[in-house]
Order: sequence, then C-alpha cells, then structure tokens
Amino acid sequence: MNNIKEKIKSHLTRFNIILIVLFALGLIVRFAIMFHINPTSDYQHDLYWGGFGHWDYFKYIADHFALPPFFNGEGYQPPIHYIIMAIYYIIAQILHLNIPYFLVFCTIMMNFFLFFIVKKTICLFTENKLAIFWTLAIFIFFPENIVISLFLNNDSTYLFFSVISIYYLCKWIKNKTRKNAALLGLFCALTVLTKIAGLILLGLVLVVVLIELFRKRIKIKEMGKQCGLFFIGFLPLMILYFIRLAKLGQPFFANVDDGSRLANTFLAFFRFNPSEVYKSLLPNGGMSLFEYLFSTSLFDEYGQYFHEYLRPLATLLVSFGLITYLICLIGIIKKVISKNKDRIIGIVFAIYLLLNLAEIIYFRYQYPNPWDQHFRYIIPVVFVFAMGASYVFDFKNKYFKIFSQIAFAGFIICSFIYYFNLSL
Repeated sequence: MNNIKEKIKSHLTRFNIILIVLFALGLIVRFAIMFHINPTSDYQHDLYWGGFGHWDYFKYIADHFALPPFFNGEGYQPPIHYIIMAIYYIIAQILHLNIPYFLVFCTIMMNFFLFFIVKKTICLFTENKLAIFWTLAIFIFFPENIVISLFLNNDSTYLFFSVISIYYLCKWIKNKTRKNAALLGLFCALTVLTKIAGLILLGLVLVVVLIELFRKRIKIKEMGKQCGLFFIGFLPLMILYFIRLAKLGQPFFANVDDGSRLANTFLAFFRFNPSEVYKSLLPNGGMSLFEYLFSTSLFDEYGQYFHEYLRPLATLLVSFGLITYLICLIGIIKKVISKNKDRIIGIVFAIYLLLNLAEIIYFRYQYPNPWDQHFRYIIPVVFVFAMGASYVFDFKNKYFKIFSQIAFAGFIICSFIYYFNLSL
C-alpha cells in the first residue's frame, strides 16, 4: 500500500498536475457541447446522406453482424470505423443506454486517448516542459479537433489511427525494433481501412525509409527485414479488404464522383486574404482553397459553429489562429533546416503536411464543391501544428519564444471560451 502511495506521489509532480488540469478542461468543453446538441443531427456530416449514411452503415453491421453487400451512399467507405462504431452500438443496446449519446461519448474518449499518444510522441524527443505543454495544449484545444471529437462519421477515427501511426513511425525512427515496424504496419493498415486518404502514410513511410538508408542509420539487410515486418502488419487486413471489393465487383479504391469538375484559376486557387475571413467569418463560394481551409479549421463546414453573438470572440480566434498557424509552420521549417540530431522528425512532419496539402489540392481540382475542401479531410494536420509549436523552443531568441507563447495562449483561451459558450 505504501509503495502505491509513493508511486502516486512521484507521478503527481506540479507539471503533471498542470497536464491533468489541461486534459480535464479538454474533456469538459467536449462533454459540454455533447450534452447541448442533438448528436444525430446537429453539426454532423452525412449521417443519413444518400439513404445509407454513416449511421445506417454501422447500424447495418450491428444488426446483421456483417458488412453491407452494396456500395450505396456511404457504403463505398472502408469498414474499420463502422465496425468499431457497431461494437459501441451493440454495447449501448445491451446496457440499455441512449445510443446516439453513447456513440458520441465513445468518440470523445477515443480523442481523449490521443492526448496521451501526443504526449508520448513529444516526450520521445524532448524533456522541455514548455514544449510538451504547448504541444498538448494546441492539440487538445485546436478548434476542429474539438469539433471532430463529436463526429460520428469516419473523420474522428481517421484522426485516431493517423496519430497512432505517426507515433509508431517516430518510435521506429528512434528505436528500430521489429515490434515497432510491425505495429507501424498494422496501424497504417487500420488508417487506410478507415479512410482511403490514409494511403499518404505509405508515401511518408517510404520517404523515411529512403532517408534512413541514405543516412546509413541501418544496414540494407536489416532494413529489408524491417520492411518485411511492416508488411506483415500491413497486408493481412488489406488483403481481406481487397477480397471483399473483388467479390462485390468494385474497384480497389472506390470514391464518390458526382461528375462535376470545374476549372480553378491560379489566382483563385492560391490567394489567401485574411480580410475575406474577417468579413464574413463564414465559408462561402468565393473563398480560395486556403481561405476555406483556414475558416473550416476554426468554425467547421459552412461556419456551422459560428454564431453572430460570438463575433467579437470569433474575430479574436481568427487573429490568434492565423498567428499561431504561422508560428507553428516557422517552427517546423526551423526543425527541418537545423543540424539537430532529431531533424528527421521535423522532416517527417513537414513531408506529412505537404502530402496532406497535395491531397486537398487534388480534391480541389477533382471535386471543387466546398465540402470537398474541408479541413476535416486533412484533420491529422492538427498533429503537425501541435508538434510545430514544440519546435519554437529550438529558437535562441527569447523574445520570439515569449511572443509565440502569448499567441498560443490567446489561441487556446479563445478556442476554449468560444466552444464552451456554444454549450450555454
């Protein structure tokens, strides 16, 4: 008993208590919104779309203990998210719980679990308590991460497996064990089978493998074994999925195509004018890609989390958000060009950011409707920005570090107050 008390005391340092408070506030704002909304209609995406939306998909699995034998509506989506939600659905039925609220509760707890994964990732490379604190604070209170934790569609689970995959990639870079290689492969497969966009992780892993071979951090023979273990973790689930697609006569990576492919001018595509966001604080058809991404990262699609009575606070959130994003990008660039031994991690997050941007640019040209350029499609970028905040502390200029922390604090406080107010 005394040993247990001593262990608790050793872990309850002042810093850990601060992190516990941070985690608790992150949960409070999420649960406050959860109890304020109707979880099957408010702020959800395509829950009932096309006669077979996300809800119908996981309800079908729960009712029939099988995947749907068709691709109607959301049926084209990979199945992992829907299998997980079906399990939650069945548990709620057995325990006679309110099913919609229980499902949202489960997605919030999955998001909460990521707080610990992000902490474990940043602690692989630094013991700087300020870097750890601000990384976690930005991840926890990033507006679209708060929103995504309430979603019953596959975006929340996509973020979940993407962050865990990146964690195991970082862990493998730090310690090239065969266990880390196999787990990296497994979680990459789970990410892809949650959302096809997860394929960009394969590109990231390939780049990291080539960099490590170039740096001569591992022998080619050993790398071959590591890659073999990666595919042992990756391929079994993928093969099962391909067999399912073949039986249904579907292409390996099906997607929705409504046939609309509109041209985008170079200027309209790349311009970013913050004043456009300030004017309306709402996404609209006239916004460029980057304006729309920025807006939806704060207020979700169509500004559905924007309310006129909160306009002054929303304006502050836009201001601090823009500054925070720029500082985090500067931090990533700093890490990439540094001579630090952990420079490779900065390169990983920079490449992952570029791959996500390339993906959303593809959506811009292929499906130019606003909802196909939403920040939620690249939601793992939240992790990139959070890690970018930690790299700010590599700078020697103390005034830049002070300014950065003021901006971070403004962003986090505005985000918390703004989203907590939506529950009142």
